[in-house]
Formats: sequence, C-alpha cells, structure tokens
Amino acid sequence: MNQYQDFPTIPNAPVSLPYIMIEAIILNLFQGEYRKDNITPMAYHSIRIGRALIEQGQPDHVVFAGYFHDVPEDIESISSLPMEDRKKLLIEFAEDCDISNPEKAATLTLKCIYLPEEYQAEKDAPSKAEGKKIRKEMACKRWANSGTDVHAVKIQDIKDNRNDMKAMSEEWQTNYDAWAMPLLNHMEKQSKSSMGRDI
Repeated sequence: MNQYQDFPTIPNAPVSLPYIMIEAIILNLFQGEYRKDNITPMAYHSIRIGRALIEQGQPDHVVFAGYFHDVPEDIESISSLPMEDRKKLLIEFAEDCDISNPEKAATLTLKCIYLPEEYQAEKDAPSKAEGKKIRKEMACKRWANSGTDVHAVKIQDIKDNRNDMKAMSEEWQTNYDAWAMPLLNHMEKQSKSSMGRDI
C-alpha cells in the first residue's frame, strides 16, 4: 500500500496525507543515521512514534511532534541553530505538510526535547556523569509537569526507546530505566486522570 508496509519494525497504522509527506521528510533527514544499537535506522523510531499517535487518534499537532521530536536535537544542521530558528524550520515543515496549526505543532515539538539551558547545566557540572544526571533531572521535571500533549509524545518515545534498547548492554538499559521509568509511570498516571489538553 505504501513504501513502509514491508518494514517489520513499523506498525501498519493507516497513513495518509499529510503523514506520508512527513514520513518522506523524516526518512530524508535521517538518511544513513542509526540509533545507539547501530541496527535501527533513526527514521524508524520517529515513524513508529508518529504512527502510534495516529492510532491513538491524537490531533495532527501531536502527531507532528511525535514524528519530529528528534529532529531539532539530532540533525546537526538544525541542532546547531538557535531555538528561534529551529522553531521557524519546524513551522515551515508543518506548513508544507498541511498541519492545521503549524505554530502549535512547532511549539509542542520543542517542548519534547532537551533545552539549551539543560545542556548548559550539564556542561557546567563538575563531571560528565554528574552533568548528564543534572540535565536529565531538569528535563524530567519539566516533562512531568507539562500537559497531556507532551505526555502523549514522551510516553511513546520512552516505550519505543525501551523496545529498541533490548540490543543494548544491561548496564545501558539499567541506566535508562533509572530515570525513564519514574517519568513514564508519572505521565501515564497523569494521562489517565487528565481530561483536558494543554501543551
């Protein structure tokens, strides 16, 4: 039916415009890039998250953020830009893909990444290990206190990361779960009890 139907690691979610356009952009942006397991193409992770959000019936700005959540951080030509310029690019992508509210989609996407001040705190720490811990603690606190749209994206992000990390070392998995599982449990609990939508 489409070029992704034979990908065994991507769920067969119904994909239609504008999402076909988004997936083509994601595949192009992450061409030749692999996840930490050196097996899974980066694009597969983004596509799986986007499709999971489609299956949930999430609005298009949330689906867009699911597809693009790694783009502002992991594409060097974009991550090196100031946040304002990254947002402009995301808005352009959203407009090109006919997302109903490009500004909202771009804003949500940037709320799902590590922020410059969190990376700065990591650099300012006395050691690399302490810095990484500080960055993750700052981001987790922010994500935990965000609205249901951020939670929808991050829940799928963490779940997919945990699925892919089966190919990683036990130490890597343990370190990931140490910060990710408390956040995941909190967000899932909040999502079940929340009635509103607030990015």
